Amino acid sequence: MSNSASLASSSCPSDTLMDKQLLKACTKGDFSLCTHLILANPDILLSTTPYSNNCLHIAAMLGHEKFAKEIWSKAPSLFSGTNIDGETPLIAALMAANLSLASDIITAASQYMQHDDLEEGRPLNRMLLKVDRRGENALHHAMRNGFENLALQLLDIEPQLSEQVSNTGESPMYMAARRGYSRVVERLLQIPSSADSGPKDESALHAATKFGHAGQDYSALTVNNETALSIVSAQTALIKTLKWNESFTLLSNTIPSGWKHIVGDKAKKTIKKQAIEEVKSLTAKYTSNTSLVAALLATVTFAAAFTLPGGFSADPADAGLPIFAGKAAFKVFIFFDTIAMCSSLAVAFLCILATWEDLDFLLNYRKTTRALMWCAYGATAVAFGTGLFTVIAPNNLWLAILILVLCTILPLLSKIIGEWPLLMLRYRLRGLFRKDLIPNI
Repeated sequence: MSNSASLASSSCPSDTLMDKQLLKACTKGDFSLCTHLILANPDILLSTTPYSNNCLHIAAMLGHEKFAKEIWSKAPSLFSGTNIDGETPLIAALMAANLSLASDIITAASQYMQHDDLEEGRPLNRMLLKVDRRGENALHHAMRNGFENLALQLLDIEPQLSEQVSNTGESPMYMAARRGYSRVVERLLQIPSSADSGPKDESALHAATKFGHAGQDYSALTVNNETALSIVSAQTALIKTLKWNESFTLLSNTIPSGWKHIVGDKAKKTIKKQAIEEVKSLTAKYTSNTSLVAALLATVTFAAAFTLPGGFSADPADAGLPIFAGKAAFKVFIFFDTIAMCSSLAVAFLCILATWEDLDFLLNYRKTTRALMWCAYGATAVAFGTGLFTVIAPNNLWLAILILVLCTILPLLSKIIGEWPLLMLRYRLRGLFRKDLIPNI
């Protein structure tokens, strides 16, 4: 068997440490320096450095194209070798931004790695699907260096590259959209299994909008003749979620303004139709929870009115009068306790009218009861704070003030926490935010 044939038949690089003379030849890119080494030991080309770089890695990093071609002709198995960071020679060439060498590696690997393995499949595809320690494949690196045509070539050879997501959450489609590579985006849309996720729960649409590529062609058709907008519009199960709202808003801003209003009206009609279909079950659930909370608040505030802070005077001249009746804090307590009880009683009464099934009435009912509940909740918190302030302030003023401040800001903090996802959506979309799609969510 010839030396070349012996090296070609090796399935993977060995763990043998690279000879100093071979390392010198690789570093200089002079194949003549290692000819005698190969004659003495045909497997020497399979040796690696302490960082597991083989001869082809070093040639790719340093840009020795002629030397690399001599090496892979003697040992094609080096194509699939990975170093300590999980990088193949192809990834090493791409990281060095060496487009010509990367293209040559793909062409040569396609010729040398044609045979199929019954258990592991085609060697070329396995080599392309390898990822480095950052979870990035050759497609990620090609797009990071601006090699759009090479990225298309990689997708033609191995479409599964589109499914791999890096450790930072970046999919190939996200990277392509972020950099405005419209041809790559269109090609990825034709692969049904393509991932589109990005870091921090973003998607390719976020990237296109954020980095000023919202005008690229998202009307491109998938293999099922669907556009990105039609796919999102068809997600009726998600149509009342903030994620759907965000995706629909971003997509609708990539189409001409004339169509934007038509698509928006269609979406609102779909939301309204779905709300009408679900109005009975949703209202029953909302009413059950709201009436329970309203009754609880009414009970608490009613009881507080007859168990006043500090109790009642035992002095015969002021018998039956509250001890702190003259305090300003006590008067504030009485005022807010009354507001809380009246608001909660009003909500409890309005819940009786929730048997109507007219959508406009129920939307108004929900809006009104929500406002009254917030009023009752806020008034109850302030009443509690002023009640404790009245009792504690004479002996411990700083503690009384602290309790009052905490009780006063509690409703505001609760609203911010409760609406945090919506506030973040407003922040991400900024001027693109659609308030008209929110009321029915």
